[in-house]
Amino acid sequence: ELEDGRIIGVVCDNDSMTPDIKLGWIVLVDRSENVISDGETYAILLNNRINFRSIYYSADNESFLLKPTNHKFNELFVQRKDFSIIGKPL
Repeated sequence: ELEDGRIIGVVCDNDSMTPDIKLGWIVLVDRSENVISDGETYAILLNNRINFRSIYYSADNESFLLKPTNHKFNELFVQRKDFSIIGKPL
């Protein structure tokens, strides 16, 4: 049995994660999956906007690399305090 609110639907409003997650898809996100595993994809909140990104830890500057799969979009290094994990796409 699922807990209320554990699984949510998030509309993807750009093609930054194409071909894995496409523009217009409603993506089911498991909110209980909120601990970062290096290289995994997450729904995140950054600058008051929900994005899907693969996340990598960078020990060199103690930050996280937010990486889209679509190379038309830029990678971004951020501090952990600057983004929130919503959950992991199912």
